[in-house]
Amino acid sequence: MADDVYKIIHSGEFRPVDFARLTSQLNIYHQIPNEDPRQFQYASEAKMTDSENSPFQRTVSLQNEWTTLDIGWFGGEGGVPIGQIILFNRTGMKYQTRPTPEQLEEDAQAIIEVQVRGILVRPKHFAVYSPIDNSPVVVRSLAGAARLEYVVIPR
Repeated sequence: MADDVYKIIHSGEFRPVDFARLTSQLNIYHQIPNEDPRQFQYASEAKMTDSENSPFQRTVSLQNEWTTLDIGWFGGEGGVPIGQIILFNRTGMKYQTRPTPEQLEEDAQAIIEVQVRGILVRPKHFAVYSPIDNSPVVVRSLAGAARLEYVVIPR
């Protein structure tokens, strides 16, 4: 199935379906000096039980204090069950000119800590996870200001 999903994603031919689905693709490249890069590629497709609700997406600025993310219609008692949460540390992606060495050093320190099982999201990286319930998601920047974009996807 992963090969079929990969072909669909890369062909641009998403077929209509009569159910809600979540299609994901992840490409990771690791390269050692003087060697060709090694690629890790994953694709998945999952039928979703919730076909009524849309993803909830926001971008927030974080400091060193713990912050509970607003998860929209997924929050609180009786909220929509969460299928996945995607966290993307957008720190270092705002420059329209070449950043100074000081700016690069400051950005490198802006690692986002997630209070759920010690997840860290380094600048320009992301994390995807499936929580066991709709418990609050609490985050903070370990040092300096960081910008977090996040998406909450129904189960």
